[in-house]
Amino acid sequence: MDAVSIALRILGRLLFYRPLIAVLLMLVYLVTALLLATIEPDKRGIIIGIMGGFQAGGLAALLTERIRRFSFTAGQLGLPDHARIMRLAQAWFLVLLMMSPAIVATLLGMQPLRAVAILGMATAAGIVLATYGGWWLILVPLIGRSMPLSDWLALPAVQAVAVAASAWVIWRWFRLPRSAERTGGISPSLLADAAHERASLSEDPAGLLSAAAQSGQTPNSSAAAPRLQINLETGRSLPSVLALGFGYSVAIAWRAVLYGIGVAALVLLAWHASHGRRPEALGYIIVTAACCLALVGRMQGVLQRLTRTSMEQSLLRLSPQWPEARQIKQAIVQTTFLVQRGSIAVWAVTSIFAALLGWMDKRYLIAGGVAVAGTSFAFSGALFAVLARRRIREWHLSTIAEVILVSAGALAVVFVGSLPNLHALYGVVLMVVPPALALCWYAMAPLRLPLDVDPRAVQPFER
Repeated sequence: MDAVSIALRILGRLLFYRPLIAVLLMLVYLVTALLLATIEPDKRGIIIGIMGGFQAGGLAALLTERIRRFSFTAGQLGLPDHARIMRLAQAWFLVLLMMSPAIVATLLGMQPLRAVAILGMATAAGIVLATYGGWWLILVPLIGRSMPLSDWLALPAVQAVAVAASAWVIWRWFRLPRSAERTGGISPSLLADAAHERASLSEDPAGLLSAAAQSGQTPNSSAAAPRLQINLETGRSLPSVLALGFGYSVAIAWRAVLYGIGVAALVLLAWHASHGRRPEALGYIIVTAACCLALVGRMQGVLQRLTRTSMEQSLLRLSPQWPEARQIKQAIVQTTFLVQRGSIAVWAVTSIFAALLGWMDKRYLIAGGVAVAGTSFAFSGALFAVLARRRIREWHLSTIAEVILVSAGALAVVFVGSLPNLHALYGVVLMVVPPALALCWYAMAPLRLPLDVDPRAVQPFER
């Protein structure tokens, strides 16, 4: 089998190893066909460009995540010629899912430069989304406020810049297999390095290092062990002790909180200086969205540490002072809320700052609070639903339903001004009941430590 056939086969396995992806892609094609059958012929090129960009961006994000994961594993195993095959798969992806729709859109009447710009920008956006996260999406409405995005894309200069920027992102994307493979290759030496065992006093939630330092002994000595056993036995500081064992911290990073408050205040000051007091309050919306993303990141970090520490969990269960299952569950529930305190503090101080200066209407403050509470409820409930299951998979319908229901409830509460009060009550019920049911499910389910994790659900740890 030649390299091209192998690359095409790997591309298919990377993108369509789950039938759900193929079903969603077929749905996009079905919607595109329906639109082409109902619109005027001179607009069909635009439809092909937009729908092709939608599929290219989503599949580029998925392919980027898969290439990073499998190249990392290939580097650990020392597989030969893996990076070259991955680069061929990337090239075929560009030919089949970026250039082909651009050519079809051009044949149906769309300008060639505009077609390449839309497809290239969509592909680059998917790559950046999978690499750096979605924080940069807040720039899209800011750009659209000065001029509609369609008008921006109609400018030839903007199209040329978009093509150049997309080409640069895609060029760097071709370096991903080699860099991820190199990271995987050096991971065993990183584990053998004793420097990673150093910890600062601020990262010592149980106070073990300070106690050892006062006694003149090392943190691993017997002076720290009795205190750890006492905490495990009595439940005192149990969330902190478990977090220490699993490799994360529940302490508030006050420096990061102060930085966040400072950045949020600067955003509000810049917005007020440039636009004055405006009813849209886009600056406050940006700050609230950033706090919500930080909440999600903290809870996802807890879940990732729990799914990657099966060996540590097994060792902790063998300890003579291992608490009963009820205490462990309570500690994990407490941990879920303790890790959110920093992001909530940034949002609360920023909201108070905006309210005292009179820059924000009451309805926007209420909407921001509902958004933060809805994010906390949705993803906390999703975490409980995941931990209550027998096996942790890559995705669960229960968690997706959890987030959708809570989001719908939050939207109903936010827009209560144009709806009857009964709808607000429905919204509160949708926000509270699904997370409460997930918490009850977790409380009644057996304690699943160590967790049974599907290997496909484990992301490679990269430094």
